[in-house]
Amino acid sequence: MSFLEHECSVSLAAALAFLDESLEPSGISEASTIATTSSVTPLQAPVLLLNAINTDIGDTSALTAATSTPQCIPLESTRASSQESTRVSAGGGDTQFKRSRKKKKLNYDPNKARNERRFELACLRKEVKDLEMTMQQLKSMQDQDKCATTAKQVVAVPRSVSSGDSMSEVWEQLCAHQLERRLRVERENIHLKMMYKSQVQVAKSIERLLQKRLALQDTTYSEISKHTSRIEVPQGYSTEADQRIFEELSTGVQASYMEVDAVFHAHDPQRTHLPTREPVLRDSVNGKYMELFDNRIMPFDLRSTGDAWWRRWHNYKGHCAHENGPNNTIVERFGLEMKDVKTRTTATFYVQQILRRHVENGRIVIVWHAHIKPVEFEKKRADGVHYLEKGYVLITPHITNSATGSGENATRVMTCYIITPRLDDRKLRTDARTTALTDFVLSATSANISMSNEMIENLLVDRALQKRASG
Repeated sequence: MSFLEHECSVSLAAALAFLDESLEPSGISEASTIATTSSVTPLQAPVLLLNAINTDIGDTSALTAATSTPQCIPLESTRASSQESTRVSAGGGDTQFKRSRKKKKLNYDPNKARNERRFELACLRKEVKDLEMTMQQLKSMQDQDKCATTAKQVVAVPRSVSSGDSMSEVWEQLCAHQLERRLRVERENIHLKMMYKSQVQVAKSIERLLQKRLALQDTTYSEISKHTSRIEVPQGYSTEADQRIFEELSTGVQASYMEVDAVFHAHDPQRTHLPTREPVLRDSVNGKYMELFDNRIMPFDLRSTGDAWWRRWHNYKGHCAHENGPNNTIVERFGLEMKDVKTRTTATFYVQQILRRHVENGRIVIVWHAHIKPVEFEKKRADGVHYLEKGYVLITPHITNSATGSGENATRVMTCYIITPRLDDRKLRTDARTTALTDFVLSATSANISMSNEMIENLLVDRALQKRASG
């Protein structure tokens, strides 16, 4: 066939060209041989081609098979070598990947600069939004000012009102007036807001000053951590039962006056003649009542000491006192606050009290009864308990012989408090909160006795200094 003959002629020409190249000098042939071996074609190719020339030229199938076989051999070898190299490289890549995974974590952020730029970009975008919002607000304010100016011009320049559009002109003027009014109100609101902010700042500064002053007052008596002060009467505690309670207190005060001597001499009469530096808890019988005793000697005469004690009592604020009769009876009701500075514990009470002073020859006796109703303790309501307080003060002269041989006037002030808790339910005797409240009342009363004595001493010293300066 024609195409087979063409292929045979092409193959014959290629074989002759190969033979011509193989007959060149040895150096060139060796170089060509080395180049040929390094290439894809193997060394057995020239022998096969010579055998193919000696055979019948018409046998094209044999020549085709002979030429195709040596071409397949190098391709297969090349593929095998490439696969092996690929496997080796793949194996090496896996090893390198595993090694890279076993590397330690970095102690620094490699993207620090990028993150900083990103953060800065976010800040700039936010600032742009804020500036855009500010610009819009300024534009709106500018538009409002323009509208106000236009409205003023409309009001200032009267127009000729015709019969056809008279109502439209009236409504236009009305709208201009309302617009001007609204703008004026907005300006006033802005001014009031600014004033409010300034007043709030002033109030906060005053509050800080008051807190500092209270802190200084608390540190004035650093040794006394508990303070007692009178406050306004709590709301809702002025009831019809007050009159009945006052009648019971009046009867109790009269009975207490008759038993003053028995109270001070009931336990260890010699002890009542020894001065004490602080109140002493004398008796506590099964929790039924608690008794505080204090004995103080002051280097002043009887009258001055009695007047100072009575004046200190009247310096209280927030009480309703009524004096009648020669013995100076005081009937009062008030709110009482007890506060512990160290533990920041507070308790408030509603107190009804009757006090009487008896001035006798050579002594002054002051007795009182008080009904104490707890309102709050540790910022929680306190119910189911109230306290009955009996107070006794006996002021007598105390004459001492000094080293110079001249007698000096002195006064002995003995104070006794008897506090009895009254429980609405017997189960409250074992209640921890009720017990804590009772202990708090007892400790606050003891601190109040010490503070009262100190105030009386200060008052007596101030009076003596004034008398010496004037005399």
